[in-house]
Amino acid sequence: MKRSVWFFPAVILAGMLLAGCGSGEKSGTAAGTSGAAKRDVISHLRVGINADVADLAPYSAGGNGRNSIMFALYEYLGSLESVGGELKGQIMKDYVTKDGSVYDITIYDYVKDTAGNHLTADDIIFSFNKAKEKGNNTNTRRIVRIEKTGDYSVRLEIDANYVGGFTAVLGAVPIVSRKAYEASSNEMAANPVGTSPYRVSSFIPGSSVTLERTDSYWQTDESLRTVYATANPVKITYTTIKEAAQMAIALETGNIDLGLSLDAMEATRFMAGGNSSKGFTVFQEITNIGNQVYLSGDPKGPFYSNPDLRRAVLYAIDKQGIVDAVLRGYGVIEYTFGAESFGDFQPQWKNEDYFNYNPEKAKQFLASAGYSGNSLRIMTDNTAQRNRVAQIIQGYLQQVGIKSEILQYDSALFNSYKTKPSEWDLCLDNTGASDYVVSVWRSKFDARQYQLGSTNGWKDDTMQRLLETALSFDGHTPANVNAFHQYFKEQAYAMGLFNHTFFTVAVDNISGVKFDSKMFVICPAIEVF
Repeated sequence: MKRSVWFFPAVILAGMLLAGCGSGEKSGTAAGTSGAAKRDVISHLRVGINADVADLAPYSAGGNGRNSIMFALYEYLGSLESVGGELKGQIMKDYVTKDGSVYDITIYDYVKDTAGNHLTADDIIFSFNKAKEKGNNTNTRRIVRIEKTGDYSVRLEIDANYVGGFTAVLGAVPIVSRKAYEASSNEMAANPVGTSPYRVSSFIPGSSVTLERTDSYWQTDESLRTVYATANPVKITYTTIKEAAQMAIALETGNIDLGLSLDAMEATRFMAGGNSSKGFTVFQEITNIGNQVYLSGDPKGPFYSNPDLRRAVLYAIDKQGIVDAVLRGYGVIEYTFGAESFGDFQPQWKNEDYFNYNPEKAKQFLASAGYSGNSLRIMTDNTAQRNRVAQIIQGYLQQVGIKSEILQYDSALFNSYKTKPSEWDLCLDNTGASDYVVSVWRSKFDARQYQLGSTNGWKDDTMQRLLETALSFDGHTPANVNAFHQYFKEQAYAMGLFNHTFFTVAVDNISGVKFDSKMFVICPAIEVF
């Protein structure tokens, strides 16, 4: 069901911006409450996560809850160890490719799951085919075929001959033994059997998952282990706590030791000068997931043949103002469509005019656009943060003379409508990647993936040619990446807004946390004093 907000007065916008400025503390880490007297987090680490895990099956649809624990349950042929990091084999011993489409892969010949099943090439083939059959990860669509070349070797052909394609496919397929999977009555939804150092000892759907370290992890050569094979705590309990305020209370009362993804308001309670400023450490990271605004390419929409109207809208939006008002300053603006944390981001972009807030220029473009006064539809989901962003953008547009309404939908309807640009004029959504900024572009604007040309409906042969060049193995050069960036900016089809800071709050005998390539905390790899 939708809810429309038709008017957002400029005086309210100004108040929100002033309230956001100067609030909060941005000093890396700080400590918090007497409720955090030294806890034995190695014997039992208790973690609060902000989304329901739903189920534990290897090939179910993803989500924040599942993403928080998947690397503790299952292993993959190989994974990136961090955002933009190196691909390292987990079950995969090595691989070779001549053309980026066909890969000859060898696995270790001594892999066993937590039930003691010995995995061979047949299990790898089963896992890839099952993941593709289920189809819940779009990267499995790139699997063309996989065949056995030996007891511990396979040949994988993928339709992903571009930078990041191979790692994306590997990351879409948790590896399981066929015997264990077919022995499960529910496709491992409640009792997963993976090859990781942990097994599930308790699962209460919608509430908690408890993992216990095994004594029989197959990879005994520690020099060959990845960060995901780290297993410091003996027991880990993940508890779903959806409200940030309740997560903070659970930390203060000693019900959890590690709180993931708190918002700025709650996290500042545990920083120096906060109400809970003794006994905790706050870890801050800028997420690689960006928030962006998309302009509809619907042929019947107001933007289709009016680039000046597109530019007027984008110049009217103050990205830093949104960071200050919505995120209390805990975030950074984007200088392209994607985060600056990726290796192929180009520093000179930060010195360009990337629709830098300029209401006077917005009014000039609006005049040349022949704007008729029609109301633009801003679509968002029903999350509090994104609704505040929508309201602030509505206020900015009003200041330059553009009318708008906000269409707020529940998650299911929003996800259905966001690839239907006839349903909206501006869409607020987020996207990211684990390796390259060109991967962010591919995920939203590659015509090979979208019937309408891109996620927001723009069919542009020049854009597609520049994108395919920048994505290719030989063409992924600074010049070609910059060529797409410049063309995309000129067309004003969409704009990166910001990347927010996310907060992990831990009892202060936890000295360090590590993050996976999706920026989720790897809880088994916590470090302690």
